[in-house]
Amino acid sequence: MGACGVGKTNIISRFYSGSFVENSPSTVGIDYCTKTVKINKEDVSLTLWDTSGQELFFSLVRNFLIYFDFIVFVYAVDNKESFKNVETYFQFYQEKKLNIGTLLVGNKIDVPVEEKVVTTEEGKEYARKNGMEFFEVSAKAGTGLKEDFFNP
Repeated sequence: MGACGVGKTNIISRFYSGSFVENSPSTVGIDYCTKTVKINKEDVSLTLWDTSGQELFFSLVRNFLIYFDFIVFVYAVDNKESFKNVETYFQFYQEKKLNIGTLLVGNKIDVPVEEKVVTTEEGKEYARKNGMEFFEVSAKAGTGLKEDFFNP
């Protein structure tokens, strides 16, 4: 979950098939893919749901949350507003008292240093304060997105 343009679709695409599409179109509603990975030496089938970041579809996305085993909250390190938007999604998660895992992911770590407006420390602190795991990735470069992504 995350705002439009943070790279949710490309994170999934990079993890799923190793591909990246520059200027990929916005997800409309919800899309998904399935991939089998090894977690703790066991084959596990993951269904990765790609949710729209558009406010219009948030009510649709909320209806699916009860079926998830974990939620990945995504922001772009070059977009402070997207980091602030994580709070909106996280508040909903807290209100529903969902008993599922959470992960905070800062995407676009490949941007030039001067464009990075959300520091690694800010991401780590938010994740720590809210009981989340934390990763920084680059869907474009493929950094941080590999099979052991789910084995922190």
